[in-house]
Amino acid sequence: MKFCRKCGKEMANDSQFCSACGTKVEEENSIIATPLQANPEPTIPKEEKKSSKFKTSGCLGLILLIAFIAMVGSCMSSDSGKNSSQVSKQAQQNKAPVFDYSCDVGGVGKVKGMFSSKVGVAIAKIQDMGTIDAPFASRKAQGVFKVLYVVVSNNQKDAITADANSYKLIDEQGREFSHSVEGDMALQMSDRATLFLKQINPGLTLGGYIAYDVPKDAKIRGLQFSGGVTGEKKELPFKVIME
Repeated sequence: MKFCRKCGKEMANDSQFCSACGTKVEEENSIIATPLQANPEPTIPKEEKKSSKFKTSGCLGLILLIAFIAMVGSCMSSDSGKNSSQVSKQAQQNKAPVFDYSCDVGGVGKVKGMFSSKVGVAIAKIQDMGTIDAPFASRKAQGVFKVLYVVVSNNQKDAITADANSYKLIDEQGREFSHSVEGDMALQMSDRATLFLKQINPGLTLGGYIAYDVPKDAKIRGLQFSGGVTGEKKELPFKVIME
């Protein structure tokens, strides 16, 4: 199919003259129409192809960034869970002690302490002494003597033995101080009863002194004890607790 260049009238491909205007039609003056392709596939210019690559790269980067953020969040959540568990455990360790034992001590009053395996222990008196004076047996401390008067009650069914070796002072650095044998001897020579292999029958209470030689700068935290050989270890605050 071709058209007249002058008037645009459609005419047959083999026509030499336009039927409308009579103009002679030459091949170079005609326009041959070509059929349109149905749904032609679009072509992407180079610039657009480059842009598409950038978009694909950007999407991949965004996905990797989201994955990284998710991984970091998971790690932080895990650390948070661990920290929460540690805080919970620390809170349990630092919870207030239960003073479930009390004893009326003459000249002092009613003091409070703790039970361990049905053995009650309380501190009734604390003294700082540089020297323990006694006839022919005075003892000077290497640091300073911490002299405690401790009361012990036996609520078990059998007799127990209370001895100074079962009691230790603990300072804020976690150091343990055993009793001073020389200090205890000086206390005994000055007619002060000590906790040296004292038997306590069921239902009875006994009190005695214990001397500890500790550094002068030691900050004592508490008195560690146990109710018998297999009893649970407990720690009393290093102070006299009145009811």
